[in-house]
Formats: sequence, C-alpha cells, structure tokens
Amino acid sequence: MIVLDILGILALITLVVIIIKVNKKPDYISLKESLDLTNLPIVTFYQHSKKLNFILDTGSTMNIIDANIIKKLQHDITTKGTNVTGIGGEKAEVPLTELNINYKNKEFNDLFQIVDMNTVFTSIKNETGVTLHGLIGNSFMQKYKYILNFDEMVAYSKHK
Repeated sequence: MIVLDILGILALITLVVIIIKVNKKPDYISLKESLDLTNLPIVTFYQHSKKLNFILDTGSTMNIIDANIIKKLQHDITTKGTNVTGIGGEKAEVPLTELNINYKNKEFNDLFQIVDMNTVFTSIKNETGVTLHGLIGNSFMQKYKYILNFDEMVAYSKHK
C-alpha cells in the first residue's frame, strides 16, 4: 500500500515536471517590427529608464556601445582595453566596459567595446529614422545562447 502511494506521488511529480518543461517557452526577442520598418534587426534594451537601440550583428565578434552615449549610462570600465578592426581594416585599441541592460524584465550583463560610432549611426538614422546606441555581437549571442530565426522574425534563447 505504501509502495503504491510512493509510486503515485513519483508519477505525479514526473507529470508536473513534464508539464512545466512543455509549457516553458524560450525567451523571445521580436525582430518583426524593426525589420518591417528598417530592414535591420534592431532590439530596444533599457538601462533603468534609458532606452538603448542595438543592431543584432552576427558579423561583430564583440558588443559595441557608442562612445557618445556611454557617459549617460551606469557602467564599469575594465582595467584592460581591446583591439578593434574597422570595416576599412584600420585597427585601434578601445576601452572595454561592463554594462547591465534589460529586455522585458530580463537582465543581461556583458562586456562592450567603447567605440565612436557617430558617423555610422548618423548615416543609419538619416536613412531609417532610428537612433542607434550600439551593436550586440556574437559574444552576447553565444553567452546567452540566442539564435536568429528570420522565418519567425525572432531571436530566441536556448539558455538553460
């Protein structure tokens, strides 16, 4: 009798675990609106009440925050810098900073290169009307296990 009660409890626990796993949806970041408006995968993150627009850029190995916005954000500069190579092949050493940003009540923390992106971002703003503050690169995508799905127009996380 006790064995049947224990087996029943184990079966119930197993069923609850299965239901939780089936109903747990991955974290989604919608790309639809930005792609419809600009043809660019732009995601809006927040740092407190500050709105920050980032392009999801799989061609960038690191995250980048525009040097022109960094003074308005809470961040911690690391003790070392890193080298960055621009599209034209020019290399420069830039400082690294650690930023906490949020998307829909989920907090992210990652390193960002501080780069003056004014010329590029002004050009994009003139073409699309969107003010950009940085790039989310492969370091973020790998750390948080995000996959870009252009069929469904989302980035989703397989992070466990």
